[in-house]
Amino acid sequence: MGPIAAVMVCEHGDCAHGSSDVVEALRPLVVRTPRAMLVRTACLHPDGGCGLDEGGAGSCWVRMQQCTGDLRPMGASTAVQGAVAATYREVERWLDRA
Repeated sequence: MGPIAAVMVCEHGDCAHGSSDVVEALRPLVVRTPRAMLVRTACLHPDGGCGLDEGGAGSCWVRMQQCTGDLRPMGASTAVQGAVAATYREVERWLDRA
């Protein structure tokens, strides 16, 4: 059995303002991708604190990570923050490669 593609959406701090829109946009993409899962989570900011860095209002951090069947991380993760449409395109490209 192959790896699981985890798509994690931050719902902490300033990310909470945009996370619902991002989750709803990503849900159909993740559902149609075999062995992918969508996870709502706490802070994903690389420095441990959420903020509206380059994404602006309505954005949140999304991290993509390949995992083993028992959800242990495999390799490096990829993070993206931006508007919903840009985030969707980044996640779609990552899932196509995963």
